[in-house]
Order: sequence, then structure tokens, then C-alpha cells
Amino acid sequence: MQLGVVWNFSDVMNGLMAIPNLIGLLIMSGLIARETKLYLKHDPKLEATSAEIEAFMKGDRGWEEWKANERKG
Repeated sequence: MQLGVVWNFSDVMNGLMAIPNLIGLLIMSGLIARETKLYLKHDPKLEATSAEIEAFMKGDRGWEEWKANERKG
């Protein structure tokens, strides 16, 4: 088998791996934009301390799950 064929095949496979990631980005873009706007409304200069971030995120189910896994890990 020619080396060029192997490289072309690997290039195509790497390109195809990007497709699911791009689809995921498109699907999640609205959520990411909304959450970013919400956070920046509370911390526009991105200078929050970890305690302020904890207070902001408190009660968010995803945050609580992440913190629980962080403690286990």
C-alpha cells in the first residue's frame, strides 16, 4: 500500500471525527450563549473569587453533581 494512500485515509478520518463535534456545538450554542450572558451579567470583568462563584452556582443541579464528583475524585 502506498504511503500517500494511508495519509489521505487518516486525513479523511480526522476530518470525519470533527463532524459530530461541530453538530454538538451547533446544538449547544444557544444554551452556551444564554449561560454566558447570565454569568457575565453578574461578573462582567471576570474577577469573581471562588467563593463568589460558589454562591452564584449554588442550587444549580449540574453544579451540585459536579462538586459531588469532584469530592469523590
